Amino acid sequence: MYLTYFPQHAQDHVVDAFYPYRAIAEAVRSIQAEPRNIAGSRYLVAGLACYLPNHPKPYFDWETRHSPWLNDELIKREGAVFPWEVKDPHTQAIPDAIQARFDSARFIGTQSFQTTNPRQDHAVIVAFAELLPH
Repeated sequence: MYLTYFPQHAQDHVVDAFYPYRAIAEAVRSIQAEPRNIAGSRYLVAGLACYLPNHPKPYFDWETRHSPWLNDELIKREGAVFPWEVKDPHTQAIPDAIQARFDSARFIGTQSFQTTNPRQDHAVIVAFAELLPH
């Protein structure tokens, strides 16, 4: 007897096995070929740091308490790419709380990525911003 495990879609979120990290990482590389830092939700940033060839330092949830190796001043000095999941593909701005902390961050745009789950047609929509080093 064989048991087959096939991850399912969990509470309106795509499980890791089907999350399009590789495709999102390629989009990050089109913004910065080798970002030193990547900041955003723990879930998204942890996966992307693994798929980016230079393995940038993750700034989980834009918080030093979750990422003691980084802080806002280092992010401003070294620069970063900010990816975050959105529901609306027409999102046109960085979240206010993040823009207030990183006022020179530039909104890049949104992109839709298909999951690799053959049983579902579910897109992940990610918005991107860039903070150049200064």
